[in-house]
Amino acid sequence: MTVSKKNIQYLFYFILTFYFIYTPEFFLAYGIPIKSQMVTYMASGIIILKIIFHKILNRKMHIVWEKNEYLFLLGIILSAIYFELVALFNYENTRFLQNTYILFQVMVLLFIFSRLDLIGLNREKKLFFIFNITLVQSFFVMLSLIFPTMKNLSLKLYYLGRPENIFISKMRIFGISGDYTFFTPIFHGLLISVAVYLVMFEKKKKFLFFIPFLILSTIVNGRTGIYIAIINIIIMCLIYLIVNFTKFYKIILASSGIVTLLIFFLFIISLISKPTYDWFVQSFTDLKRLFLDGEKEGTIEILSDMIYFPEGWKLIFGEGFRLYGNRDGGVNSDIGYVNDLFMGGIIYCTILYTTIINYIFKFKSKKIGSVSKITISLVFLTTIVIGNFKGEASRSGLILLGIVILKFLIDDADEERKLVR
Repeated sequence: MTVSKKNIQYLFYFILTFYFIYTPEFFLAYGIPIKSQMVTYMASGIIILKIIFHKILNRKMHIVWEKNEYLFLLGIILSAIYFELVALFNYENTRFLQNTYILFQVMVLLFIFSRLDLIGLNREKKLFFIFNITLVQSFFVMLSLIFPTMKNLSLKLYYLGRPENIFISKMRIFGISGDYTFFTPIFHGLLISVAVYLVMFEKKKKFLFFIPFLILSTIVNGRTGIYIAIINIIIMCLIYLIVNFTKFYKIILASSGIVTLLIFFLFIISLISKPTYDWFVQSFTDLKRLFLDGEKEGTIEILSDMIYFPEGWKLIFGEGFRLYGNRDGGVNSDIGYVNDLFMGGIIYCTILYTTIINYIFKFKSKKIGSVSKITISLVFLTTIVIGNFKGEASRSGLILLGIVILKFLIDDADEERKLVR
């Protein structure tokens, strides 16, 4: 059996995409002082040099950046510049590279997608490409659940020499990633939602195959991802019923199937990792007490104590710093909206959030129906709104990156790409 050049290229791009999506810190874990961010900057630098080289030689280059992506790039840069001015005014760290890091991530992945075009992958095959990457991640998650050696590798990648938190280690941290407890599970929850969208609204039943694996990999690392998927599925079901009320039975069957899968995997996890099962089920108890008894417990109580607002004019203009990780002043907040307000106030939030919302709701493809556009846009919006409450999701990280690349792929009409001269 011969291996074709296209197969080798596919495998190469597959490995690269896995790395740039999940950004596992392999180098740091084994004592080499190279962060995944540095690798991303280097890769994007090579891409920029390649574009410049082609321009100098007046050669055509296949690239996937289009108007929507340029507007997104512009909005992120404007928000970063505004924050830099506020930070300089308040003698704080400008964090320009950190606030524009998402652009370098998007650049690298969209460049890879342009290579996938050249080896014959159309819209559906590129979506399969991404879902297959998550399938490999799910495989690593299952290995981590079963084999202590694999679990130790996950812990090594997570702690990177820092003191271990036994409480977290027993319940979570499965797979191969640079982030286990926030970005990755919410990204997987988003992918569950997108898979359901593709099945319900585009009749692509093949994507049902990925849902069980995504549910498993989401459950064991972060509960928020599952709740985002559930909320998104409810939204999609309501829209589907409004448009196709006569197919109510399909909604019942689909919902029953997903609930059954969730219960099944929770049962399996209870046998393999009881602490993980107890931790996940505890969230149901916390939600029950919040809605039925009005009592805040667990993560809900912690987050409710992290709500702060800048005072006076600082609410409008910001103070030029984040509260996340702020231990010296005694005031700390994980909530993205709180950190965004302290960074640049209402002005900064307006620039940043408008940029994201515009990208989410603006489509170029005429092959996607209006109902489908509204549905998938609401899925993306719900994910970022909830994600940015649980943590910082509006400026960088896998949640925003996932929304950008999945929106790009869904909006891809397999049309001829622009060539950069």
